[in-house]
Amino acid sequence: MTLILEAFAQAQGINQENPGLLVLDKAGWHITDKLEIPPGLFLEFLPAYSPELQTAERLWPLLDESIMNKVFDSYEELKQAIYYRAAE
Repeated sequence: MTLILEAFAQAQGINQENPGLLVLDKAGWHITDKLEIPPGLFLEFLPAYSPELQTAERLWPLLDESIMNKVFDSYEELKQAIYYRAAE
């Protein structure tokens, strides 16, 4: 995670003169004491049990609906099912 934060800060131009904020959940690798946070990058953690605050969580019901209880013979078939559901 430290390497990812470093790459993120570098890609976004985040440093002490140009600070940035990253919002994360409280996964163990996000909150470990071993995590090194680049200068200028600030982490804000979502409250526990708050899927409504994570925008990706709103997509799961749509995705699940198109693929649950189905077997796909290939990755391509799975992608097509997801694609057609998203296009509706």
